[in-house]
Amino acid sequence: MIVVKAPTNTENAVDARKKNFLTEAEIESFLKAAHKGRHGIRNFAMLLLAYRHGLRVSELINMRIADVDLDTGRLFVRRCKRSLSTSQPLDGDEIRALRAWLRRRINAPSCNSPLLFLSERGPTTRQAVNYLVAAIGTRAHLAVHVHPHTLRHSCGYALANNGFDTRLIQDYLGHRNIRHTQLYTRTAAVRFGLGSSDPCIFRKRIFLVIPFAEGGKSSQRSPPAAHEKRRDGLASSNLAADAIRYASQIASTTCVGKYAFLR
Repeated sequence: MIVVKAPTNTENAVDARKKNFLTEAEIESFLKAAHKGRHGIRNFAMLLLAYRHGLRVSELINMRIADVDLDTGRLFVRRCKRSLSTSQPLDGDEIRALRAWLRRRINAPSCNSPLLFLSERGPTTRQAVNYLVAAIGTRAHLAVHVHPHTLRHSCGYALANNGFDTRLIQDYLGHRNIRHTQLYTRTAAVRFGLGSSDPCIFRKRIFLVIPFAEGGKSSQRSPPAAHEKRRDGLASSNLAADAIRYASQIASTTCVGKYAFLR
């Protein structure tokens, strides 16, 4: 028997970066914690928009009332860093959160400001948002240290896990370089389900065990010559063809090119 290991690309396999996003369950806990407190209505609306639209902190604090159209359910996202600005749809919970905040905003000291989100002292600052997000993350008992850009990353991963293609995510987040977007689609958990209802890739077989075939006959042991010729991959094109024919007869087998993967 020959054991053929599926080829793997080890380029950039080592990544020392820590987890920099929140899962959907963690986002739910985070937003629930944001809704509590004296300024819960404002905080919830502000951070919900930051997550749903992948906003940078500067884009969030500079958002204007004129950018929001509640009648049509549209939000104009004014991107920074010479990124692509887009008009994006608002979900129902976002519209309700914004309506609640706008009713409360009327009583703010700087209610005549064109900016959407205000603090008690006027426009919201970057430092205030950084402190607020970290405090809410602690209140939600999250293991990840949360900062405003964590919500942007969480948006990218959520889009990728829901099957959106790289180009759409690039435009939605306003990336100028698509390589910044590929991080989300390359590492999205949905990729490693391999199209199965079972989301865990570790329950899949990634080794193919095939009998060596010579002249249409199978033998339990490979001839020494075959091992000498076979330094990497399959020994020969004939063996590759035999492997695919053999694997295609096995249930729950996926054939990709000249390699077969048993699930």
